[in-house]
Amino acid sequence: MRVCDLIRVNLFSIAIAVATIGAGRANAQNIIIAPPEGFTVETAESRTQVGLVYRNQKIAFAMARFNASEIVFENPDRILAALPDLRDPERILQALSRWHPVNSERLCSDPGAFAACGFVASDDVAVIFNQSTLEAELFINPRYTYDRVPRGGFLPAPTIAPGLITSLSSRTAYDFDRSRLVGNHRMRAIAGRGRFAVRGEAFATTNGSGQFTALYATHSGEDRAWSAGLIPPQSNAGLARSRRIFGVRFGTKLETRLNQWALYATPLDISITQSATIEIQRDGQTLDIQNLRAGERMLDTSRLPPGSYEVDLIINEGGNRRRESRFFSTSTRLPPRGAPRWYVELGNAVPLRRPKDGFEDTDPVALAIGGRQRVGANLGIFADGFFSHETSFVEIGGTYLSENTRMNVSALASGRGTLGASVGGNGRWGRWSFNGGLRYLNSVAADQGFGAAVYAPFQRAFTQANISAAHSRDWGRFGVSGLFRRSDGGGESWYFGPFLDVTLRRADRWQLNLNARAEQSDVRQSAFLGVRLNRSLGKPAVRARQIDVSSRIDGNFSRSNDGTAESRETIAEVRAALNQDISSRSRLRLDGGARIRDGLGGFARGKLATPWFRGDVEGRHKYQNQTSALLNFSTGLALGGGGMFFSDSAEESGLTVQLRGIQNMPVSVQVDHQTRLITHAGKGGYIPIQSYALYDIGIQPSTPDDLAYDQSTERLIAYPGNVLNIKRTVQPVLIVVGRLVDREGLAISGLALRTTEDLGQTDPDGFYQIDVAIGQLVRAIQHGSEICAFTISSDVEPAAPYLDLGETVFD
Repeated sequence: MRVCDLIRVNLFSIAIAVATIGAGRANAQNIIIAPPEGFTVETAESRTQVGLVYRNQKIAFAMARFNASEIVFENPDRILAALPDLRDPERILQALSRWHPVNSERLCSDPGAFAACGFVASDDVAVIFNQSTLEAELFINPRYTYDRVPRGGFLPAPTIAPGLITSLSSRTAYDFDRSRLVGNHRMRAIAGRGRFAVRGEAFATTNGSGQFTALYATHSGEDRAWSAGLIPPQSNAGLARSRRIFGVRFGTKLETRLNQWALYATPLDISITQSATIEIQRDGQTLDIQNLRAGERMLDTSRLPPGSYEVDLIINEGGNRRRESRFFSTSTRLPPRGAPRWYVELGNAVPLRRPKDGFEDTDPVALAIGGRQRVGANLGIFADGFFSHETSFVEIGGTYLSENTRMNVSALASGRGTLGASVGGNGRWGRWSFNGGLRYLNSVAADQGFGAAVYAPFQRAFTQANISAAHSRDWGRFGVSGLFRRSDGGGESWYFGPFLDVTLRRADRWQLNLNARAEQSDVRQSAFLGVRLNRSLGKPAVRARQIDVSSRIDGNFSRSNDGTAESRETIAEVRAALNQDISSRSRLRLDGGARIRDGLGGFARGKLATPWFRGDVEGRHKYQNQTSALLNFSTGLALGGGGMFFSDSAEESGLTVQLRGIQNMPVSVQVDHQTRLITHAGKGGYIPIQSYALYDIGIQPSTPDDLAYDQSTERLIAYPGNVLNIKRTVQPVLIVVGRLVDREGLAISGLALRTTEDLGQTDPDGFYQIDVAIGQLVRAIQHGSEICAFTISSDVEPAAPYLDLGETVFD
């Protein structure tokens, strides 16, 4: 490769000139740009051609009219033709034809922009219009596009992104009444690389006691996972207490499924005789539109919001339109459809509260097996078994879920005679709602392992029943509730009584409520009457300052059944809270209150939430029978990828960003086309993200300058402990103009100028105009051969985006 000598000399001279201009620019403080005399500017409305951007790509140009607040496109049909994968073109065409808010506050224009910049949600179409660059970015609701994340199968192979994510939470209080310090501290760490991870969790108190609550290694396969070490308790909704295992666990892993939420959902099947369009509506609002071929088909429910509700299927089949109503629900209480869950555990069953003498006297070997299976659309069954020398039991049960009813049933039997049963559920019919349950367990002493530090899965014997019923009206609700419990010692306790909740007055930003309770129990009679007033001051906005004020007056009456004790008490309280957005990702809350209850008491509290720290401090003086000081905070540290970052790492995976380029240039980092972080070129940043997920990650400079950067998105996969990393460069683009001639002064025509792509070529008179990024290598190609190359020095900071190289002689 040969360097164009004369071009290099000219560039060096221009670099000096540009540097001089740049220095002079710093002294030019009062530069006024105004239209020529006689030229008028239309301030009410402008009409011009604007560039259209969709999914971070420029797709077309269109004529538009706009003012300071709204924009409308003159040829929406041409825009429609440039939009790919539309499901309902007619609806989108109607939306493109109307006036749209410009949403200028959503531009990522500075590092103080709020976290939702660069994105706006809409029922159909929304626009962010940048009047500086004359670019309109379109946002189309996904329900009207065919752009879907793959819904079947499993996550692809993870991005190999080793990392370490730690967190520390602490809660410490000093009780002035008892002159004592109480504190609890929890530490967590997870290190991962690809599918492998090592987790640890420890707990400590201010009195010096502490223990490891979890320390184990794990591997997540496509649909299987194994763990080894001190494994924390698994979720257990049955009669037996949960357990920790010091050993190994092997079983299915639903988190690695891309379609896991669809598997938890009620299936929506439909029969059609020819290709049809199905619109899914809820309360008249379109949730999704799908095109299906003829036959018995299953609708894709991945875009439907979670919950339990009725949907209407609007079926357009060959010009015939009909409506069908179905019940839809997503519930993790039911096992997923088509994906049975099972597990096997082998090892030590460790008591939830570790004895002081360690693991001595615990069962040396324990085996636990279990599984869950969906049976039909609304019924799921489960079975769990635990077998050891000291304790063995089997528990079976099921869950039923329908439009108005939810019910859970289980039964348990142990090898030493313990029996148990549980039934519970709730239902809703019209304005009435019911909830109730019955639990029974006749725990045998030998199963408890009294006096030994063995795994004790059962509570002491008890019988318990609870019930509540309520009727809802527009003004509130009323009903009754009650509970009965008998323990193994023969003691009984119960209560029963009515309640009433009434909204006395509701306005735009304030509400007045009345609450009343009456209760008869085994030991006393009591009554409660309370009035609460809540008021919000100020309206939510970007970087909002929200003030809430609440007050209440409560009256309590209580008397023992034998008449030996009686009390009356009145409490009056007022509270106020200030919520202030400090920046796009930081928030401050200040609140306090005063209470009159046998004297005046009060409290004051401050809470601060930032991307790397969450904490609050509180002081009380004779408030709720306490005089105390409290400090509570949580923070974390993430290592990997681009370095080390502080973070309030509630998530188990993270994303680091390394940006090279012009210092202090604001750049937004977009995750799944939404801005999650605004940082500067030359710096980095950290974003906590959820594990077991696919992410499309890219960057978007926040200034309208001509810049060169990688506009593509990068798809990465996050597993627990992984710290993903992306590296991008943002460089200014110079418009370089000039003319090439030979030593005879004749124009050199047809000389191609290229980088990684074609920039242009010299015209018949030797003139050219190309866009070049600073530091980018430009190659000159003639007759298919590279004859020379040059670059713009990275030391150059141009005062304007233009460089005129003038006439360059090439030999």
